[in-house]
Amino acid sequence: MGRGKSYTIAGVTYPKQADLEAAVKLALNSHPMNMPFEDAFLAAVINAEHHEVREAGQRATGRFEYLDFGEQLRRGMDTAERYRGGSKVMGYFEPLGDWRDVTVYPWRGRGNHRGDLKRALREISTEFLPHPMLTDFCHWSGCGESGARLEYHHVDPTFDAIAEEAMALMTPEEIEGRFGYRKFEAGKDEISRLIPRDHPAILHLIEAHVGSVFEWLCAKHHRGVGLER
Repeated sequence: MGRGKSYTIAGVTYPKQADLEAAVKLALNSHPMNMPFEDAFLAAVINAEHHEVREAGQRATGRFEYLDFGEQLRRGMDTAERYRGGSKVMGYFEPLGDWRDVTVYPWRGRGNHRGDLKRALREISTEFLPHPMLTDFCHWSGCGESGARLEYHHVDPTFDAIAEEAMALMTPEEIEGRFGYRKFEAGKDEISRLIPRDHPAILHLIEAHVGSVFEWLCAKHHRGVGLER
């Protein structure tokens, strides 16, 4: 078995991916959450290893924010729903001159286009799913959370099963190209907006929810959302 890929970031060589991951985690967790900070090391990691950043000719400037789920909700950010809760790093990029959500672990899930498409399908499903009423409550035993912040939990069929059936109706080219998705190109930076609503995958997504079994859960019990870093 080979010894694996080494990484050189800002002149420092990390013999194993685990070494670089540990350095990234230490750097990220050294900063306070929900407020701007600067970190040249994290920027160097993104600029060296994030293929979408490089392909788009963009550069992380070193300005970041590390936002928990609650702060994303407070700001009305779509990342709260799109990434199913949890914390998210936002970075400022040039020449874009704007902020984008970005991973500081760009080697994780690289090329996981099916995962990207599954998130897009989940986002699209919110367009036609019912919304909770003030009298609805979390079905998790002993919870009691109620109101508009409850979330639709797929019981039968599961969302994973629905999404897999929907993606089976996409061509290999659509999956590989993610319907023309480009993270830094206006109008193409949201996969959920690029999939035609009359596409067979979307029609199946809608049909599969007819008569499906669901229950309301709060974000904590639906997603396992926490504030641990």
